[in-house]
Amino acid sequence: MGSEVRVVTASPLQWHTYNTNLTGFIPKHWNPKLTHMYFSNNKLNGTIPTSLTLLESLKFLNLSSNQLTGEIPTSFADLISLQNLSLSSNSRSGLIPRSIPTIPKLTHLDLSSNQFNGTIPRSISEMKSLKYLNLVHNNFHGVMPFNASFISKLDVFKISGNDNLCYNHSIV
Repeated sequence: MGSEVRVVTASPLQWHTYNTNLTGFIPKHWNPKLTHMYFSNNKLNGTIPTSLTLLESLKFLNLSSNQLTGEIPTSFADLISLQNLSLSSNSRSGLIPRSIPTIPKLTHLDLSSNQFNGTIPRSISEMKSLKYLNLVHNNFHGVMPFNASFISKLDVFKISGNDNLCYNHSIV
């Protein structure tokens, strides 16, 4: 029996394909004016193509709950319109690129339930627009670089499940 497509919508500026059992790789070529890309709850694999970072109008990118691997491209900073980035529940690894905190309009960052490691970039605490930060269930280590002022401005702050992460009592 074939899989049922629950929700699929597409327009020249938005692409919504979630919970459809879509398999394969993320395509490399898109309408350059694309604003929304939702591919959550599928079976996509491979890495995120760096060509996605050419989508200067992209505001929402949700690739959560797939089978994506590898590191986040450092060129994500080129996504100057990006407001919402969700890469949760994949098999992503490596460090959070130091370029992620330079995305000026980013309000929602969800990297939970992956295999990210290393230290959390201190520059995340300097993100002026950020309201939602979810880094749970990864392999981060070292000192959590967030002070009480930063944490209090967030609507959502989740960081549990990183067993080798601690906080500095003098800044929290």
